[in-house]
Parts: sequence; C-alpha cells; structure tokens
Amino acid sequence: MFEETGITKKQEFAGVGESATEMVLKSFAQVFRPVPLFEYSIDFYCRLIHKGKPMTPFWVEVKSSKCIKDNWKKPIDREMAIFWLNQLSPVFVVIYDIVKNVCYWVSVEDNRESWSNKLENGAKTITLKIDKSKTLKNPNRSNFDFIRKIEKDTISVGITNGIPEVISRVGKGVTPNYAFFDFPNIELSENAKNNFRQKIRLSLNFLFRDAYTRKAWSEAYEIGKILTIFDKSHYDHFELLGDICALLRNYNEALNYYDIAIGMFRRDPNWDKNRVKGILSTSENIQRIEQKKRQLLNEKNS
Repeated sequence: MFEETGITKKQEFAGVGESATEMVLKSFAQVFRPVPLFEYSIDFYCRLIHKGKPMTPFWVEVKSSKCIKDNWKKPIDREMAIFWLNQLSPVFVVIYDIVKNVCYWVSVEDNRESWSNKLENGAKTITLKIDKSKTLKNPNRSNFDFIRKIEKDTISVGITNGIPEVISRVGKGVTPNYAFFDFPNIELSENAKNNFRQKIRLSLNFLFRDAYTRKAWSEAYEIGKILTIFDKSHYDHFELLGDICALLRNYNEALNYYDIAIGMFRRDPNWDKNRVKGILSTSENIQRIEQKKRQLLNEKNS
C-alpha cells in the first residue's frame, strides 16, 4: 500500500501567509513568484509602482506562524542569511500571524551589521526577531512607511555593493529627465569604500578605452590622467596613457608613463605566481614596454 502523506500543516500555513502577503504587496507593487521548483529563500520578486510604472525592485520572503508573541524569534540557517545579505536589491522578511491575520515585516538591511558579524565568526544560524510596530496594512490602507523603507534600503544595499543609488524627486516642469536627488550623508564601511573604488576604476577604464577606440585622443588623455591619479596600482592604464601621449607626440610624458608601468611589474612578486595561460610573464611584459620606449626614442630623435 502507498502511504498518503497529503498536504502538511506547515505547507498549508505557508500558503495562507504567502497569499495574504501577496494581496497587500500588489496594492503598491508589481509582484512575481518564482516557479516552485526553483524557489530558494525568496517568495516574491517585486517592483514598486510609481505613477503606474514598475520601478524600484525589492524581494520578499514569507514565514508563517500560529502564535506571534512580543518575544517571537526564529533561527535562520547560515546559507539563507548569506543569500539574503548578498542580494543586490533589499530583502524583507514578512512574518504572517495566522490567528490575527497580521503581516509583520523585518528589514534584512537593519540586521546587516549584527548578522554579518555573527556569520564572520562562524555562526551556523542567525536570529530573526520582529518589531510589532512594523506591519503591512491591508490593501485599503497606506503602506507609506514600508515604501519609504524600501527606498532607503535600496540606497543602503547599493552603498554596500559600491553602487551609487540615490532617491530621485522628479520635477513638475516640462524639462525632460529633470530631477532632484537626495544624497545620504553616511560613513562608509571599509568594504563599501573598496567596492566603490573598484567600480569607479572599472567605469573610468571603460570610458578611457571607449575614447581610445574612437581615436578621440584628447578625450582619452583627459580621462587617462584622472584614472592614473585615482588608481596608482594597475600598470595597464599607465601603459595605455603612454601610448596616447606617444600618439600626441608628448614624448617625455609617454616615456614617464611607460617607466611607471615597468616599475609596477618589477615590484610585483605575485604576477608570475598567479598568471594563467595566455598571460605574458613579468619579463615578457617589461621587454614589450621597453620595445615601445626604444621605438618612441627613435621617433623623437629622428
């Protein structure tokens, strides 16, 4: 005989909580549910609706409970917590009280520092707690506080990942794309600062190489100067700026940038240890740039 397991109470409660939460979310957001087979730690992928258009993304995970007291708390597995913290959009956990038909929400961003510290120290779980003042209202009432929190957490997540997100306040005039921005005055963590530096370096590199590809030499020179001032630890943009100076016949400046690039190779003890197939060795790179210098000197002296 086959054993009939049927739908468990846990699954039943989960379905009720998800349906109640989805009904509220749809009153101010566009809501998508992942295919059940591929669902993992997120129940709803949402976008705030602003003037009829889906805009700011945020994610929601729902937990259901029959009895939520003031000291309610729930352990969350390490892997799930890390997954939430690594998202590029803010994550909110909704705890649905089945008896009272109330949705409480918890911001992952509000817990980032404490959860991250515990996880870095090897914790197997983190603790999810609720604040009963933070509730999702039924669809006929305003959820302004929650919406503002989504906007605020979007900036916070962006900062953590080195992405300069800001809240835009669109003007009432007729000028296209005219908007005001709220820039947060906050102290950045070392991790956030490193992420910003990396993205600024990569962004400048793309602009630098775009101008070089278009043969806009003066534009490339200006961007390259900014990049070499901002980032003094990568040889490639010093060498490329040397190439551009050579094209502009700024011979001494070109030679100087080539020498800086060569010096970086000579001081790097890890290049040959870490290089992969297809990447030139330290000595090969130095020979390659030295050849550029000789050609430039011949051109300069001819």
